[in-house]
Parts: sequence; structure tokens; C-alpha cells
Amino acid sequence: MQQALLIICIVLFISYAAIILYYTISWVSIPNYQLARGNKQLATKLSIIIPARNEEEHIAACIQSIINQSYPKNLYEVIVVDDHSTDSTAKIVQGFNQPNIKCISLQYFIGNETNSYKKKGIEVGIAQSNGKLIITTDADCVAPENWLQTIAAFTKRNSLI
Repeated sequence: MQQALLIICIVLFISYAAIILYYTISWVSIPNYQLARGNKQLATKLSIIIPARNEEEHIAACIQSIINQSYPKNLYEVIVVDDHSTDSTAKIVQGFNQPNIKCISLQYFIGNETNSYKKKGIEVGIAQSNGKLIITTDADCVAPENWLQTIAAFTKRNSLI
């Protein structure tokens, strides 16, 4: 009985060690998509489109997380498309007062339709953008520090742009 238990423990230990080794090798083999500093070849102009409706509780954190990106600030623009908000979403965005952050009111593009959908906001944002690569996110999301850098380097390295 004890020998059977010992054999089971050894088999489980070897299996566990093999899984850990597999995960470690896989983790190390993940390509590091970092934008090489000073490498203009990898530098791509990005447009981040954020459709927002009544997001005063979240929009500041979302924009701040984009401002804190490791990607060069002169290579991206943030376009917040305000979809008929009845709160201070637009004022919060305008309060950032940075040249690469714009707030566009959707009502100037579609009028006072009560069902102005998120897709229309993204469409208007894209039409107003200048970037070579369009990225969208929701107003209640917070982006990690290397988010833009990873997207730009990945698309460049894989010849997607």
C-alpha cells in the first residue's frame, strides 16, 4: 500500500514538474513586442477612438491611462466621441487640455437622434482621425502602460501596417 502511494506521489510530482517546465519554456518563448527607442521605422501614428455616453465616472481614468503610455505622445491622438451625454463626460475630456486629445460631439454629425449607437460614434471618430492605425477602447477601460507600444510593434513586426 505504501509503495503504491509512493509511486503515485512520484508520478504526480514528475507530472507537475513537467507542466511547470512546459509553462516556463512557453512563457520565455513569447516574443517581446517592444518599440525600440529611437527606431523611427517602428514608429506608427495611432488614433485611439473612445465612444462615450454618460461616462463621467470612468473617462478620466481611461484617458489618464492612455496619457501614461510608454508610446511617444506625439505619435498618437485620442478622440473621444461624446454620444449625447447628459453628465459632464465632455467637460472632463476637455479638461485634459492636451493637443493630442480631442472631444467630438456626435450630435453635430447625426443630429438629435435618440438611438445614436456606439458604431456610429466609432465611424465618426475614424472619419476625424489622422492615424495610420485605428484602436478603439471603451470609456470604462484602463490601458496598461505598454498597451500602445505592444500594438504598434506587433502590427509592424507582422507587416500588418
